Amino acid sequence: MLSYSSDLPVGANTLITSRLKDFYGSPIPPDTTVFNIDSVNVPEEFFVSSFEILDPYRIKIVFNKEVNTTLAVNPENYNFDPANKVTSVDVDASNPKVIYLNLKGNKPVGSIGKEYRLRILNLTSTDGVVINSGAGSYLVLTGY
Repeated sequence: MLSYSSDLPVGANTLITSRLKDFYGSPIPPDTTVFNIDSVNVPEEFFVSSFEILDPYRIKIVFNKEVNTTLAVNPENYNFDPANKVTSVDVDASNPKVIYLNLKGNKPVGSIGKEYRLRILNLTSTDGVVINSGAGSYLVLTGY
């Protein structure tokens, strides 16, 4: 396996190998391989990169991009299974990638003997990327 510290140029490239040995010390014959690199457009993604249950009624969620504050503060964009409710949402003023879900007045999460699944819907990043559906938009809230 080869890895490079920077992207290879688009188009024809040549890899020349010589004086290599395998795991057991046997010589590998010199070789030249010509290969093409196509440009690849990787779609941008917006997803949850980490989360933390701060206390039974407060959850910190960190995204890979800054969140659109208008959408992020809407409690309806956070669905629990089994049923639970977000009372309010705060966006961290010093880091717009971080939000805090407040559950005061509703059911606690964490080390309570019950596992909650949280699905995040209808969120976008500040540059308009919609949150992933599936992986990256679901959290399993449980604790020990």
